[in-house]
Amino acid sequence: MKRAIKLFIISYITIAFILLCTIRHFNNHYSEAILGDNVNRTIYSKKYVYHPNGVDRYKYMSTLSEMFLGLYDVESSLSGTSFSGVSHKTSSLLFLNKDIFSTKSKQQDHLGLDDNEHDFSEAHASNHIHEEFYQIVYNQGDILCSSSITTDSIQCFKFIN
Repeated sequence: MKRAIKLFIISYITIAFILLCTIRHFNNHYSEAILGDNVNRTIYSKKYVYHPNGVDRYKYMSTLSEMFLGLYDVESSLSGTSFSGVSHKTSSLLFLNKDIFSTKSKQQDHLGLDDNEHDFSEAHASNHIHEEFYQIVYNQGDILCSSSITTDSIQCFKFIN
């Protein structure tokens, strides 16, 4: 019985290690295909949310940092016309293949948010730590556009130096 338990534990550790190495390998491979060889992985974008009372404008600035095992952390800042202050968010980023990646919120800090926030689906989603999946619809040069699989919204980012 002890031999079977020992064999099971060794098999489990071996399979977990192989799986971890496989995830790291594919994540590194797909991150290069998506991000290119950008040494400076700073991303900038503008967002416009249209609603019956007008338009809200937002500015995003994100920095991608490679972490342990080739995974990425994304530090994002958001400022906009519908609130005063800046909102900060930290997410983990995983590249699943050459067209799909996922993000999972790790930490959020909302400063000065106004009650007139009109992007309800994003505001609601940001209050719950969950994994979101995106499909890349355009990736040329410094521009990367992706579509959220859950909300069908499209966002474009520009890599800046």
